Amino acid sequence: MRLARTLRLCGLGALALALIAPVSASAQTPRPGQLALATNGGMHELSDEEIAAELDVARDAGARWVRFDLNWAVIQEEGPESWRWEPFDRMIEGARARGLRVLGTIWYTPAWARPPDTPPHRPPTLVEDYARFAAAAAERYAALGVHHWEIWNEPNIPHAWAGGVSAKNYGLLLAAASSAIRAVDPAAVILSAGLSPAATRGGSLAPPEFLRRLYRHGFASSFDHVGHHASTFPHLPSRKKDWNPWQQMAWTKPSLRSVMRRHGDARKRIWITEVGAPTGGERAVSEARQARILTEAHRLWAGYRWAGPLFWYAVRDRGPVTWHNTCGLVREDLTPKQSLAAYRAIVSRARRR
Repeated sequence: MRLARTLRLCGLGALALALIAPVSASAQTPRPGQLALATNGGMHELSDEEIAAELDVARDAGARWVRFDLNWAVIQEEGPESWRWEPFDRMIEGARARGLRVLGTIWYTPAWARPPDTPPHRPPTLVEDYARFAAAAAERYAALGVHHWEIWNEPNIPHAWAGGVSAKNYGLLLAAASSAIRAVDPAAVILSAGLSPAATRGGSLAPPEFLRRLYRHGFASSFDHVGHHASTFPHLPSRKKDWNPWQQMAWTKPSLRSVMRRHGDARKRIWITEVGAPTGGERAVSEARQARILTEAHRLWAGYRWAGPLFWYAVRDRGPVTWHNTCGLVREDLTPKQSLAAYRAIVSRARRR
């Protein structure tokens, strides 16, 4: 009663109460087993020493999970019977050696499997080709303890689903892949692709709308949990705006959770497979602001009973100085940013829980 009266006095009213409702009484202490970090997509190009160094950062920071891109366009670059697993074996074996669980994101299409003169983020001409590869990956890496698979990446925007965003077409890919993976690994857990922060315009679909269409076309049985990308920079996750992808998980109308409930899927969780903030490039925030965004995201997420792991993007800066390449906890030379200390503080609180 005292809290509600204080909120009324502050003029926040019912909206503030709604935002607080999903938070448990545990003072938002993260669950240790769900602390996670995502890596940059080009990790397979690194040397053994660089891969080891990056995975050491993830382990020493206290993460329990890492997310890797499993690049189909690289592994089967030479044709449907070619297999170049070695660069990805190094990553997954390295994670296993450090006690890190793996979420594999399967995307990018080799040239032979997509229309001529189209980019790698164009979906395959035949979903069966993708499904065959997904099954081969699941079968190979199940022996290394990998059972969690994210099917594609950000299919709600043209930049990641070239040729025209379509929830139905994505659903066909998802259904084929999930069936193929489950056939070779009954323990597999399938995530729908992490959805990009986007509005419904310019060929993109906002995350709640894309998910609504995925359900409408009948693909609920093809995924075990919902993937989402919830980066809000330069704003904080708590910013109360309809465009805010963090708020779109449960507080906007519609939200991902309201769509899930409407279709009888409230038992499934939302996995935040990317959230981050850059410290370089054209959309940079300060290192102090990055650390604050990281801290608030974990504080809020810890109280959501419907949430799966949260993957901070990324472990390490890498490549040209752009916003996408500078979201790491450490710089490219492995020197720490303020966010590394913030992450370790979160882990420390989680372990005392």
